[in-house]
Amino acid sequence: PGAARLECALWWDTEPDADAVFLEASRDGGATWEAVPFVTARPGEEPSPHPAGAVGGWSGRVWHRLAAEV
Repeated sequence: PGAARLECALWWDTEPDADAVFLEASRDGGATWEAVPFVTARPGEEPSPHPAGAVGGWSGRVWHRLAAEV
């Protein structure tokens, strides 16, 4: 984690157990990449942590708030 924070809206529809959305960052201009843990939250619900920096399946056609320290 660094001094920057990413916040955005995320909606996903991936094939369960086959596809996923990954959040990654590079510290060396793109030569290597590492997973960035994040949390998502549906409106009115508690945040769900994604410590591996990935989420799969279906978001339920609902925009989730995503937050991550990058």
